[in-house]
Amino acid sequence: ADYPEGKKNIATLRKLVQSCRRTRFIFAGSNRRMMSTLFTSPTEPFFMSCSPLNLEPIDRHEYMEFVNGHFRKAGKHITDGCAEYVYDLFEGHTWFIQHVFNRLYDMSGKDNPACVESALESVKYILDVFSSSFQEIFVRMSERQRALLIAIAKSGKVQAPTSFEFISRFNLRSASAVQGALRPLLDDETITYMDDAYFIPNRFFALWLARRY
Repeated sequence: ADYPEGKKNIATLRKLVQSCRRTRFIFAGSNRRMMSTLFTSPTEPFFMSCSPLNLEPIDRHEYMEFVNGHFRKAGKHITDGCAEYVYDLFEGHTWFIQHVFNRLYDMSGKDNPACVESALESVKYILDVFSSSFQEIFVRMSERQRALLIAIAKSGKVQAPTSFEFISRFNLRSASAVQGALRPLLDDETITYMDDAYFIPNRFFALWLARRY
C-alpha cells in the first residue's frame, strides 16, 4: 500500500476476509501498480489470494448501440461519425468517453443532432475546464519531466522512450535524462506502462499537453 498504515489495515482486512466462508470478494482499483503489488508481492498479506481480471475496453459496436439508444430514448440524435470519433479519440476508455457524451447529450436536441463538430467543441470545453488544474500539476514538475510528458503526449504511446530516434525527434537531453525523468512519473502513475508501451493514462491531460505545447 502507498500510505503509512496501509499494510496494517490490509492485514486486518485479510483476516476479516478469511473469516467469511460463504462470501465472494471483488477487489477493484485504478492504481495498477498498487493493485498488482497487493496480490503479487510475497510481502503483502493478500499475496496470491486472488485471480486477476483485467477489464478491457467495451466493444466499439456495443458502445455505439448503447450511446445511440440513450439518445433515441430522449428524442435526440447522434451521428455515427460523432460517436465513433469520441470512442476512437479515447480508445474505448469509458470515463473519458462518458464525460464527452454527457456534454453532447446536454447540448443536442431534436433538431440539433450531436455531430463531429459538436464533439470537437465539447472536448475543447472540457480541456478548458481542466486547464488550470493541469497547469498547476505541470508547473510542479522538473524541466526534464515536462519535456518528456509533452513528447509522450504528442506521440500517444511510446515503446522506446530512451531510443535515439525518440530523443532526437523531441530534442530531449539524453537517454539517462529520460530514464531519470521517467521513473518518478511512473511511480506516481502520471505515466503508465502497459502492453509494451508508455502513455499518459489521463487522456484529457494528454490531449491538453499535446494541444497546448
